[in-house]
Amino acid sequence: MSLEALRAALETNRPLIQEALAAAEAEREELRARCHELESLIARAQAALGEAEASTPQVRYDRTFRHFVRQPRRRAV
Repeated sequence: MSLEALRAALETNRPLIQEALAAAEAEREELRARCHELESLIARAQAALGEAEASTPQVRYDRTFRHFVRQPRRRAV
């Protein structure tokens, strides 16, 4: 497939790609919100059992590895 053919194929499908991308980004945001809610409920349950203090857990989204982590990653020196 030539460069022009590939470019034409991408442009032809651009609306579909944009729609799929928007849907994927919306789903990602829903999952982040759900994860935050779940982490909060887990923290409350642990506090209710005396396992931890009731507080909002320190959770961040590690964009490098695309997963949720509870603590900062340790860097090799």
